[in-house]
Amino acid sequence: MDPMLRGLRVHVFYDKDSYQTDAERTRLIGALTFEHQYVNIAFQYLTAKDQGTALGATPFKREGRGYSIWATPKQGAGNVGWEGLLRYDHLVPDTRNAIIPEPTGLSTVTYEQQERNRVIVGVAYWFPHPAGGATAAILFDFDGLTTGPGVPSATGGVVGVGGIGTAAPSQANPALTSTNPFLPTPSFRTFSIHGLLNF
Repeated sequence: MDPMLRGLRVHVFYDKDSYQTDAERTRLIGALTFEHQYVNIAFQYLTAKDQGTALGATPFKREGRGYSIWATPKQGAGNVGWEGLLRYDHLVPDTRNAIIPEPTGLSTVTYEQQERNRVIVGVAYWFPHPAGGATAAILFDFDGLTTGPGVPSATGGVVGVGGIGTAAPSQANPALTSTNPFLPTPSFRTFSIHGLLNF
């Protein structure tokens, strides 16, 4: 085989389950990875189906899908020196194009618009070890997450698709209008420092 193709791998994971007899719960994940002395790359695709909730007497299926792609460029096979981290995730937890009901009856947002997009960018340095190889590293990274428009929750608080409240249940919801029945897209940004030590 061509040496460039030796690091190529295909992975498939499938899980078929159910909450009860007629309520399916399935997961299918496919991945393509490539390993090289100067870079590791991967692409993953996910599809999921759930039927665990009933609206009245009619159960409905919730289908989600998404993908993730990442790469870690590095200096060489010895893993000593600088290494980068690049990652992008796109997830649609519910692919239904039905409009989401909300208290004012002015909804214009669909379930499929409640997508999650995540970007991670980082740089790491692997410290050399006298015995050879690398056993310690430090990583600086930025993690940014955006979700679909916020939806008023049943308890009075305001939550985004991630379920993170932006208003306590005791607080009043911001005014919703016919031109803006949902809250702005919530965004979360994190800067982190990670350390690794193998011994």
